[in-house]
Amino acid sequence: MMANSLIKQIVDEQLASLLRADVDAWVDWWHKDGVFEFPFAPPGYPKVVKGKAAIADYMAGLPEKIHLERFDIVELHENRAGDGGVVEFTCTGTVVSTGRPYNQHYVAILKTKEGKLSLYRDFWNPLVAIEAFGSAGAFEDAFAGGEE
Repeated sequence: MMANSLIKQIVDEQLASLLRADVDAWVDWWHKDGVFEFPFAPPGYPKVVKGKAAIADYMAGLPEKIHLERFDIVELHENRAGDGGVVEFTCTGTVVSTGRPYNQHYVAILKTKEGKLSLYRDFWNPLVAIEAFGSAGAFEDAFAGGEE
């Protein structure tokens, strides 16, 4: 069942699009009312980005900020209803402005609506990003927008 699930398809396609630096393809998987949440966001960083257009704006410059080299899925579990799941994955990349490694470990809760991603609750380590960008201020400036 998982081999052809919508959650697996979304995760696979979104990660592949980020490796291609194709943010538009990544955004295409979002529902118009999608919500991107960051429960562990540091002060000054958005905790919530609401709506496909705002999510597109938030992600627009990602390829110029971080060169993403690899994603590895550790675990992927779909809920019984088939409209959500949990994914754990790692990311390897380099922050363009500093040349520092960006090696992040993510756990995300995903929900879908009408075949699109409606919720992405992103549990990640902001300290990894702050270190890679060189400071909390540089990291916050790189990803402005959303609600604190």
